[in-house]
Amino acid sequence: MKIYKRWTIKVLLTTLLTIKVLILINFIIDPLQFYHSAFYKPVFSKQQRYQNPGLVKNYKYDTIIIGSSMSENNVPSYLNAKMEVNALKLSIMGSSAKEQYLIAKLALDTGKAKNVIWVVDYFSMRGDPTRVRDEYGAFPFYMYDNNPINDIKYLLNLDTSKQAFNILAVMSGLKPNENPDLDTLNTWGNKENFSRQSVLKEWAKYKQTGPIAADEYEITNIKRNLDENLFSLIKNYPQTTFYLYYPPYSILQHRYYFDKNPVLFENELTMNKYIFGQVGKLPNVKIYNFQQENRITFNLDNYKDLAHHTPKINEWIIDQISKNSYRVTENNLEHTLEMLRNQVETLDENKL
Repeated sequence: MKIYKRWTIKVLLTTLLTIKVLILINFIIDPLQFYHSAFYKPVFSKQQRYQNPGLVKNYKYDTIIIGSSMSENNVPSYLNAKMEVNALKLSIMGSSAKEQYLIAKLALDTGKAKNVIWVVDYFSMRGDPTRVRDEYGAFPFYMYDNNPINDIKYLLNLDTSKQAFNILAVMSGLKPNENPDLDTLNTWGNKENFSRQSVLKEWAKYKQTGPIAADEYEITNIKRNLDENLFSLIKNYPQTTFYLYYPPYSILQHRYYFDKNPVLFENELTMNKYIFGQVGKLPNVKIYNFQQENRITFNLDNYKDLAHHTPKINEWIIDQISKNSYRVTENNLEHTLEMLRNQVETLDENKL
């Protein structure tokens, strides 16, 4: 019996010691730089929902880039050169409005973010305003709050330990650093095929599908998403300038909505109008609309699918914002929306 007790105690002590060592390693290496910036050449994670909070807390910036994959090819150094800022990209692929809100608020609460470049993506504004994308794994809410107790989910985490030991392997030269550059982290423009053929192949596939219900894109949901996840930040941080822009999807993306359910397309236009009506006249808001620019949206060689454009278009957008071009005003709001409506309704696919 005594032998059994001694063995049990040894196992417990060994387990506790192992746990303490792992927690200490995870804290010191801190692979996601959640507590401190790296004292080694950083190895950045591509898991944006996990990596971004550490960047927000421990890196220097005065401008943040918020958005889904439509914003991922915005390169901070290009933005810095054009607008004379110090930008940090906080894109989250496939992100909902709630997820964008959480990372934006985390940055705004630091007091460092004087400007926000927010890519207002129609896809992100659908569904319930509390929606997060759990299909990529449970959303790490504990990394977005101020409760140090629940940080144990990061410190005592097998994935954190794997990343920590991976970094140790990189530091020792046993493995290459696959993600060393924060400036180009999660850009994908040089890996994709942007061509008319690619877009039309996808278009042909989509044309075979049936009508789409407007449930997720119901206008009430869209307005609630905007109210709770965008406008609340704009109004609560009046000293921060918000640059909102509507990305130039290909004309076929809008036509897809129109063909499958005209309500989807009308709700998209209503969203743009609603945004201007609620915050467009505030002194800390500048809104830009690139969706009606047919020199871009009708040239399918600019796209890899119906929505995602080349990095050159990202640069062009920053160029226009820096010159204050394509800005939405009370005088041109209706005109730009009618331009897009007319382009979609009269589209001749054979002339693209």
